[in-house]
Formats: sequence, structure tokens, C-alpha cells
Amino acid sequence: MATVSAIVLLALLPADAAEPLATITVEAGAHERLDTPVCVAVPKGAEAWPPVNLREAGTGEAATLIACQVEAGDPPRLAFILPGKTPAGAARVFEVTPLDARLLASRAEVRKRDGGLDVIVHDKPVLRYHAARTELPEGVEEKFAHEAYIHPAWTPAGRVVTDDYPPDHKHQRGIWFSWTKTEFEGRHPDFWNLGDQTATIRFTEMGPTADGPVFASFEPHHEHLDTKAPGGPKVILKEQWAVRVWNAGGPDAGYFLWDLTSRQQCVADSPLRLPKYHYGGLGYRGNRAWLTEVAMKTSEGKGRKDGNESTARWLDLAGPLDGGQAGCLILIHPSNFRYPQPLRLNPKQPQICVAPSQGGDWEIKPGEEYVSHYRFVIHDGPMDDATAERLWRDFAEPPTVKIAANASVNPSAGAAASTSSAGPSDAAGATDAAKDKPLKICMLAGSDEYSGYESLSAFKKHLESAGRAVCTLVRGKDKAASLPGVEALTGCDVLLVFLRRNTLLPDQLRVVQDWCKAGKPVVGVRTASHAFQNWLEFDKEVLGGNYQGHYGHGPVAKVNLLEVSKDHPVLKGVQPFESAYSLYKNTGLADDVTLLATATADGHTEPVAWTRLHNGGRVFYTSLGGPKDFENPNFRRMLTNAIFWTAKREAE
Repeated sequence: MATVSAIVLLALLPADAAEPLATITVEAGAHERLDTPVCVAVPKGAEAWPPVNLREAGTGEAATLIACQVEAGDPPRLAFILPGKTPAGAARVFEVTPLDARLLASRAEVRKRDGGLDVIVHDKPVLRYHAARTELPEGVEEKFAHEAYIHPAWTPAGRVVTDDYPPDHKHQRGIWFSWTKTEFEGRHPDFWNLGDQTATIRFTEMGPTADGPVFASFEPHHEHLDTKAPGGPKVILKEQWAVRVWNAGGPDAGYFLWDLTSRQQCVADSPLRLPKYHYGGLGYRGNRAWLTEVAMKTSEGKGRKDGNESTARWLDLAGPLDGGQAGCLILIHPSNFRYPQPLRLNPKQPQICVAPSQGGDWEIKPGEEYVSHYRFVIHDGPMDDATAERLWRDFAEPPTVKIAANASVNPSAGAAASTSSAGPSDAAGATDAAKDKPLKICMLAGSDEYSGYESLSAFKKHLESAGRAVCTLVRGKDKAASLPGVEALTGCDVLLVFLRRNTLLPDQLRVVQDWCKAGKPVVGVRTASHAFQNWLEFDKEVLGGNYQGHYGHGPVAKVNLLEVSKDHPVLKGVQPFESAYSLYKNTGLADDVTLLATATADGHTEPVAWTRLHNGGRVFYTSLGGPKDFENPNFRRMLTNAIFWTAKREAE
């Protein structure tokens, strides 16, 4: 596909241009980048900045100016499009400078209209969101009326790649989100097949919207109702969408790029159970012109004939339309439940569904939130695999972005650094509102040799006593062949592993592997280094360890805190202590670990506590963790600090 650099302007800057307010460094990482959306948390003091743009450092007087846009939040984030091609392994440096008004000429806009809104980029329509029930086509019964969905979705050439009220399936509509086979309080509300009239989805309110030179966004709120509940319709789920349309791609590039995040919270007193079923979830209905000719392909090289009920990282549906080719590429984020997610590829209609219920029974419990992230690439022309892979990597494995304030211009700010990206909003760290909520911790407890379940049961009470944590304790056994309940991890914030030589069932192991692959917080205790017999690589790949057995039982080990790491948040309030358990042999740790503590016994010294990053997520491991360790206030303090640190929270 053709490409175009996103919103840049060549301008002659005076030689005495003002000092930059900050410097931003973008590291491409292992992959080449091309017109990639990125963002970074702004440093303290940035609220006093004037409107700003970026200029690429080292480009001389004819500097490349790049539009940027502030994203609301705490902290706020600065979003921009990394322009042009950035080779793998390369780093580019940009300076934050006062705004050149010429960069405001090209904008992404939300335009409100009766019954919903449109989003416009490059003066062309990108998508339409329906907040109200749409007018029914002739011959369509009232029971099929629907709202809270997107249609049309346009390509840059103006081709419509979605459909609404198709005669063969009148309930299908553009792009929407609904569950099909469910169980709730003895009833079976079907939010997908509206003709059954057992459930419905309605729009409730529009949250904040934003326009700007980099993106336009809107946040509609929905309710999923059981219409057959005694006493009248009952709300089961409250849902919030966050839709962000990037001012990237465009007519010359041949695609529009936009993100959809869905957050569904169960607000009922009973869980919404979702039995295994072949569809339900994110739905997409393509143009009815594709009934006679359409192509479907997935990231795994499968098509319409062999791709149904397979899993994938991305999928594309495309075909001939209005004298050319057009299609919709859906990118699936690694943090999504049961990633890579199962797919429903309809064999007769141009319709696809990302359907996590194919993976087996599950549920959304009261108070729990089910979150999923997708990126849509609405394109003219065919979509080749290499382009799809590049676009997926930009979404799932974005560049690293760091910012440092200029102390001479921001005397009160000092310097700040961040490593956020333009992925899902929660990937950049918790907001203050999220930090006020109790931290949800999933504890996998199955190390019988060290009384892991008993120790974690007491530790759970310790964590929950202050009201800042809620723990789910999943009980296993040494060398067990299954771990029932591990699915609870998907609704939590932090994973704590204290298992020993378990062989998990494939679906159970995938829950843990998907968590780690998505770069989510992980804490490992003692036998976590050999927790999974069918994933022994967990020790090296995730924890950064190198478990090689242990020394004999005997002398007490003296735990020493490294002087160089004394100011690390995990060691806050921790004093040297003793452990009565054998030392693990762990020399040869990963190069990127930050060692916090060692222990010495009988002339042997070994590392016993460290941190690292895995796929961008924080990891802590300690080889300590016997029953008496859990009774030691210094060990408990270190482990508590570590749990909150991995979640980017303060322990106190």
C-alpha cells in the first residue's frame, strides 16, 4: 500500500529560536516504523506550557515541524504521529517548542448530528456512531431496531465497508459489541439476536469528545439489559467505549486508522455467565456487495474455509467495491482475554466476529470489568501481509517514548521520563481514579513443600486489612495436572505465582502466558522459578532467573540489601533480615535485572530478590518465601512493596 508522512510541515525557523521546553526520544525497537501513532506522559510543570508542537532535532534551519496534541488524564499525555520511516533499532529525537499555528490546518474532528456523531479527518468522513435507534428500512420489524454501534465506516476513497439491517440478518449492524449465548439468574438473554427480544443494548450518555491535529475521540456509554427480568428490564452490564480516530494514513496512504476500547462492568448482583459458544463479542458486518465475492484472511495464514474457530492476532475482510478494492483490517491487542483470540468467519455472509467464548465457559462477575482493545484499519486496495504485520506491531508492540523536561526552561519541573505509547489507555499507567480503587491481586498458590497456600491465605488477610487490595486465591497442589480457577486472573491487576512443578491444561496455561505476553505485572515467590513443568522457560523468559537447584538445608541465611538499590521502592522500609530456608542457586541472571538483595549461608552468596521488565511490564521475583519468611515483617514489607510497585502504585 502507498504511504504518506502524517501531518508534518517544513518551515524555516529563525536561528535564535527559543530553547525547547522538553526533549522526546523515540526508540523504534525491534521493528521498522512508518507513520506510527505514539504518546508520552508529560512531566510535572507542563501545565504551564503554551500550546506546543515538535521539531526534529538535528534537522537544521529547515526543521520538520510535527503536530502534537494533549490527551486529558493524570498525568496528561502528549500524542503525535512519528512521521515517515524509522528503521528498526533507530532512535529519533524531537524538541518540544511553542506552537506554529500552521500545523492546525489539518484536523481530526467530531461533528455532532441528530442521533449521534461523525468523525472527519482530512475533510473526509471516517465513521458514524449511532446513539439513537436508527430509522428502519422498509420491511424491517421494530424488534430489530438498534443503537450504540458504528456505521458507516468509510475508506479514504469514500467506499463504505460496513452494512446495516442486511436482509439475511436484520440484527447485524456495522461494528458493534454483544454477547450471544449467556446465562443470568436462570434466564438466557441474547444481546446479539435482537429478534428473540430477550435482551437489548442502549446508549445512555456521551462522555467527553476531543478534536485536534493528531486525533479525534469520543466516549459513549451503553447499558446491556435483560428485558425478561421479573419486574422489568434489568441492567447487567454498563459499558464504556473509547474511540480514537488518528490523523494518520489518509487518502494518499489508502487507509484510515482508529482504535476502539470497550470496558464492560457487571453491575448486577449475579454474574453474567458465558458458556462456550462459537460467536458473540466484537461483531463486524461487511458491505452486502460482498455476498457474492469476499476474501477473509488471518495473521496465521488462514482463510474463510479453514480459519473459522481458529485464533489470530489480526484478520482482514476485503473485496471488490465501487469499481475498486476495499476492506477492514482488525488488529487484536495482546492484553485481550484469551489472546490470540478465537474467530468466527461466517461461511455465507461477509461477517466476522472476535469470539472469546469459543475458548470455553467463563463469566463476568459482579463488580468485575471486562476490557478489550482493537484497532481498525479501513483501507482502499488490497491489504498485504507485511503491511498488516507492521500495523499490528505498531499497535501491540509500540515504540518506546521518553521525555525529559528542559530544567532551564522548567525550573520547578526538574527532569522526568516516561515509557508510554499510543496503545490502550491503561497501558500508560493508572490514573488517580484507578489508584483509588483497591488493587486486584490473583494469587496462584500451590507450593505444598513450603505451605504456600497457608502462607498466602494469611498474607491475603494482611494485604486486605488496609482496604487497598482485594485478593483472589486460586488453590493448587504440588505437581498437579490442573489449576481450576486460574481464569480469575483475567479480572485482576497483578499476578502472584507461588506454584511448584504444575502441569497446567493448555487453556489454563494460555491464561498465564497471555498475561505475561501482554506485559502485565508479575510477582514470583520461591518455587515460582519452577512453577510450570510445561513452561519451564517462565523462569528465564519472564522472571529473568536461572534456577539450578538449591544448597542443602542447614545454616540460617543472612539477607543483605544492596547499597546501590537501597532507594528502590521495593526496599522502602525494609531492613536486613534472616531466612531459615535453603538458598536457591541463581547465578547467571538475565542482563536486564535490577538486583535488590542477596543472601549468604555457609559461605555461599546468591541473589534472592530482583526486578526487571518483561514486554514492558514490571516483574519482581524472590527466592525466599518459606512459612517463617512470611512471618517476618521485613519480608512481608518487601513483598507488599513489590506487588504495588509492579502495578505502578505506592504501597502506602
